[in-house]
Amino acid sequence: MASNRLQWFYAERARRFQEAAQKLEHNDVGAVKQYLEWADAAAKLFAPAQHAALRKWALIVTGAAVLLVGLAWTLRIGFTHVALEVTTENVRFMLQEEWSCNPLGQTGACFVADKLSVDNLARIEAPGVLPGSPLNAAEGTAALDMREGEISVTNLRIAAGAEIEFGIQGKELQLFVKKAAITGVLQVQQAGVTIEPGADREPIPLDIAAEIPETITFAAAPTGAVPVLLTLTTSAVWRLRGIPAQTLDFVTEYPPTSGHFVSALRTGQITLRETNLNKELRDGEYLTLQSPAARRLEMTKADTGNIKVVFEGSARRILIGAKDFMEDLTPTYFEYIARQKRLTVFWSAVVLVGGLIWKIRILDFLIGPKQK
Repeated sequence: MASNRLQWFYAERARRFQEAAQKLEHNDVGAVKQYLEWADAAAKLFAPAQHAALRKWALIVTGAAVLLVGLAWTLRIGFTHVALEVTTENVRFMLQEEWSCNPLGQTGACFVADKLSVDNLARIEAPGVLPGSPLNAAEGTAALDMREGEISVTNLRIAAGAEIEFGIQGKELQLFVKKAAITGVLQVQQAGVTIEPGADREPIPLDIAAEIPETITFAAAPTGAVPVLLTLTTSAVWRLRGIPAQTLDFVTEYPPTSGHFVSALRTGQITLRETNLNKELRDGEYLTLQSPAARRLEMTKADTGNIKVVFEGSARRILIGAKDFMEDLTPTYFEYIARQKRLTVFWSAVVLVGGLIWKIRILDFLIGPKQK
């Protein structure tokens, strides 16, 4: 009802102003004065209704602004660019796509070891030293054991979807691979080699004493809960690069086979690009990157003897702290906007334009809608 009266008032006032203009053209000042007195009296009469409508719009705009600020203060952005460098005793990750190691330096090898063993193999090829090569093992039960020699892992290829756990204890590296095929190529010389064919067959001892390296190739079919375990002992520098991980955490099972996982992280630093947050990581803290997308992921031997992990990319969530009290470092929309200079300029312009529109809206309330 009040809205209809305001509409009638605006229409009537516009009509009377037009008539007053016509009277003024004919020098009828008395009639013009009557029209203006009517408009003044009507404006005072309808002022409360105008102000009530204006207050209503003000409350709506204020409420919407408070709601948006509240949401921006609490909701977290869907991704965060992360730079991470940690040392850890153990790292777990899942491959998004197939990965093969990129040999480092002049050795042309992923690893150079003096001892190596790998189990749960389906196929072993050693044409130069193994009679009846290749050896095919039923149900992936074969194993290789090499010791006291010069062993180079020149190629290591792991299929997409593999669940990998990589740990280090002193000079011994352990690589567990689940749910995906794995193949490797070894160059072996002056080493004692034992091949266990599986299926209760007798082990096959080999003595590779020649100075010319022999090539041994192994392959494992996709496994379920039982992993392929590659163990090697090395004091040489090694580096694994270009790992396409889609999960990443730094825990280890303790005690072994207990199903209880504890933090393996020792030291590190994490930087969030959106907010320029730098945070030191302490020994034993838990760090979880949910849905990481790696632009760079490298692992190498740290000076402390642990694994050094360098990660650059993004993650949906970054959680850090004690196991039962994890802190979410993922920025809120408010923090994100506050740190973005371009967004600050954009929203300042939005507020400025919005203020101008609001002033025009107030003027429209005071003058009334235009008549067509």
